[in-house]
Amino acid sequence: MSEKKTTSRARKPEAITKAEEFYIQHNISKGIDVIASDLERESSDIESVFNNYKKIEEQQSKITADNLMVKNKDYGVVIMTKEAAEIGDVSAKRSTQKEQANGPAKSIHYIKKQ
Repeated sequence: MSEKKTTSRARKPEAITKAEEFYIQHNISKGIDVIASDLERESSDIESVFNNYKKIEEQQSKITADNLMVKNKDYGVVIMTKEAAEIGDVSAKRSTQKEQANGPAKSIHYIKKQ
């Protein structure tokens, strides 16, 4: 009986489906190895998509309301843009949600105790 020789070829990674790309995008915090095992793929198959979404997430996390303000230091003028106001609103909602989760804030102040 003759044995067949198997040659080791570098396999081509299969194309990432839209469903897999969506999963990668929304689970970027899990890490590439966990995502690869969840999708039953090699980490090298999803590496480029993972890195692209990781870069996008890092860029978005650097955006603050302060960065979106229009400033003119010569005249001492700062103008809040629509985008800065929206980020400020989201930030305010987060802080009130934390306060609600931790219980009522100590916001009662007495001027004169009776």
